[in-house]
Amino acid sequence: MRAANQKVNKFKIEDFEDKSLLIVDDDDPLRGRLARAMEKKGFQVKEAKTIADSFKIVKNTPP
Repeated sequence: MRAANQKVNKFKIEDFEDKSLLIVDDDDPLRGRLARAMEKKGFQVKEAKTIADSFKIVKNTPP
């Protein structure tokens, strides 16, 4: 539980210069739900089930 005097950081999509996310998780339903939620927030989401898959995505994505 947060103390009353703790400041909570609330970020908005506008706060991020790069609006892309890579979500890596082997739980398909969880990864899908999280991806959809972040897309609704304005992020450009890519998904990977494994670390190996995530490396392929990162290598093939321009900076």
